[in-house]
Amino acid sequence: MNVDYRTGTGRGHVMLGHKTLTRSLLPQKPSCRRTPLPSSTDDTLKMGSVNNKARPFSTQHHQHPLCTRTHQIGALLLVAASFFLTSLLDRSFRPCASHFAAVDIFPNSRSSVQVTGGRDLLWPHRGYGPLLDLKIYVYDDSEIDGLKALMRGRDGVIDSNACLKGQWGTQVKIHRLLLNSRFRTRKKEEADLFFVPTYTKCVRMMGGLNDKEINQTYVKVLSQMPYFRRSGGRDHIFVFSSGAGAHLFRSWATYINRSIILTPEGDRTDKKDTSAFNTWKDIIIPGNVEDGMTTNGATLVHPLPIPKRKYLANYLGRAQGKVGRLKLIELSRKFPDKLECPELKFSGPEKFGRIDYFEHLRDAKFCLAPRGESSWTLRFYEAFFVECVPVILSDQVELPFQNVVDYTQISIKWPSTRIGPELLQYLESIPDEYIEGMISRGRQVRCLWVYASESGSCSAMHAILWELQRKVRLFHQSTETFWLHNGSVEMRTASLTGWSFSWTHQRQAIPSHNLVVQSSLEHGNCRTKVGSSSTESGLVDGEAENFSGILKRRSVLLSAGASLFSSQVLGFPREVLAVVKQGLLAGRIPGLSEPDEQGWRTYQRPDEKSGGHGVGWSPIIPYRFSVPQDWEEVPVSIADLGGTEIDLRFGSPKEGRISVIVAPVLRFADNLDGDATIEKIGRPETVINAFGPEVIGENVEGKVMSITVVQDSGRTYYQYELEPPHALITATAAGNRLYLFSVTGSGLQWKRHYKDLKKIADSFRVV
Repeated sequence: MNVDYRTGTGRGHVMLGHKTLTRSLLPQKPSCRRTPLPSSTDDTLKMGSVNNKARPFSTQHHQHPLCTRTHQIGALLLVAASFFLTSLLDRSFRPCASHFAAVDIFPNSRSSVQVTGGRDLLWPHRGYGPLLDLKIYVYDDSEIDGLKALMRGRDGVIDSNACLKGQWGTQVKIHRLLLNSRFRTRKKEEADLFFVPTYTKCVRMMGGLNDKEINQTYVKVLSQMPYFRRSGGRDHIFVFSSGAGAHLFRSWATYINRSIILTPEGDRTDKKDTSAFNTWKDIIIPGNVEDGMTTNGATLVHPLPIPKRKYLANYLGRAQGKVGRLKLIELSRKFPDKLECPELKFSGPEKFGRIDYFEHLRDAKFCLAPRGESSWTLRFYEAFFVECVPVILSDQVELPFQNVVDYTQISIKWPSTRIGPELLQYLESIPDEYIEGMISRGRQVRCLWVYASESGSCSAMHAILWELQRKVRLFHQSTETFWLHNGSVEMRTASLTGWSFSWTHQRQAIPSHNLVVQSSLEHGNCRTKVGSSSTESGLVDGEAENFSGILKRRSVLLSAGASLFSSQVLGFPREVLAVVKQGLLAGRIPGLSEPDEQGWRTYQRPDEKSGGHGVGWSPIIPYRFSVPQDWEEVPVSIADLGGTEIDLRFGSPKEGRISVIVAPVLRFADNLDGDATIEKIGRPETVINAFGPEVIGENVEGKVMSITVVQDSGRTYYQYELEPPHALITATAAGNRLYLFSVTGSGLQWKRHYKDLKKIADSFRVV
């Protein structure tokens, strides 16, 4: 084989017989150039055999170092190394790709929100990313049966505009803002997160649904969401905007304990044995401040200059029987020139209107924000818009957006156990210049408390979106999703027999993110569906059902046996037992006497016991009743029937259970003042029809077996017997409270222990 290698033309020719291949020469370094070879055959490099030797180049033909094979290899390595390092550095410093990269909603920095004064609040790149890149699917109320009821009530007559006011207004505002958001997607298969719109608190307060209906409707809605089952709810967002939080859905711990909850309430452990808020998955959101105070340039009330303010501090709120608030009211009586605590009225000529309220709030340097029925208070956020320094008197409070807001620069947090003259002395010692500085810094960040459009540079919605981005997961799995050893294999149908798996797959049928597995228990047989879901409708195709033997018996026996034992032996409703119970009776103050000669004990509500859930506005007048000695106090949960106003629960596994609901009469009428009687509230038939559902969770029509009116110590008691469900209810009123005392039991308990249950019901008295 003759090979002729010529370099004079800039091309290398490899001659193999009659065929010639051409290749480009390698790049040349400036300091190493080739010298043209002479055209004579004597000077041609010949490689005809292994015995041929390369002829050395004479030094007379060049003045620069020659390019040897070593130079060529070095040059090649240098080019490769340069290309690799350049690509690596470029990848390290290039921003992450975004579907919205062409639209910069934050003009100065993609990882910031521009606040008043041109300053940027920076979200840390770690965990958040350099820019917002979200796709959120918002469920429509018409696509899921039951969702409309959670937004407009059972009859669909509640106007969403009526739900914009008050503390529950954030449910409506966040929903509306997401409907118009640039981050909304109408395709479920490309969504990072799913928003479930509900106006539960508003619907409940306006009589659209009772507690039992709310619970049943939530469960019904969730059962129709294939994407919820795909992730176990981890990528679904719910808003619970009141102090009750997710407990308005009494079975939250069973169904949405993995979902993202937006709530202003971060702690209720003083009221319940378990908290619905989880620091690592849920998001604290600001309260719903009056719109008239959050609009720039058109506020209802404008702040006063510091020197013109009449008071050092103020507290505008009701006592609600809370120790901290009662201490503030007492402190204002001792120092009326320093601390203003006016008594707020619900009705009459002295009732505070919106403007009156904010005019009083702006007339102090410091706005005190003690805890009420829950740890958070709207007053904290309102203080920023009248430009007084908020003083937090709630030890368990959780505040929003703590990764970007330094609350030590804009507020004060004082121990609630040290409310007294020393608090006023401390506030009085702070120079006006420092107060002005805190107010100025608060003025810059208060835009984060405003539920406004994304088109602005700063809003609560901007901050919520940043926090939501931190919750996004790339991979979705739950107890209802399965995969095989090879990630490229799509599992389309599954058949479980005993302990073995069998499967078939259709690789091209549908993308993997549409895989849905559904399980249900029908007639004692476990039916398992694993199939592809329709992108728009969410319906499940395909079904494989063959689940028997050991696995079936375990599932049926464990679930049915636990439920039967709980409901029949213990006598507790299944829905209540679904709520996770943790710990002992938080804050319990025993009120039981020693057993008498018949073995009965008397319970009297201790004066030191804090009020029940939402029962508010003044100390509760004590009540008492008698029970057999084996009855014990049971943890109170807002998930129980009676909702936020349940004050006490007792139970006996053998005989039944007791609950005491204490509700403010102003919830039902505004003309009862502080001296309510059951007669003023209504006739016996009216009372049981209105409040019976609070106790038994359903309409009482046709269930009232008897009505008795009893007089004792000048107070009237309405006594009712209902069947079924079996219940003895006593209703009365005292002060500004309505009392509902109920004794309930299963059919077997009713048959065996009716005499004792009736004695318990007859013993209830307000003292």
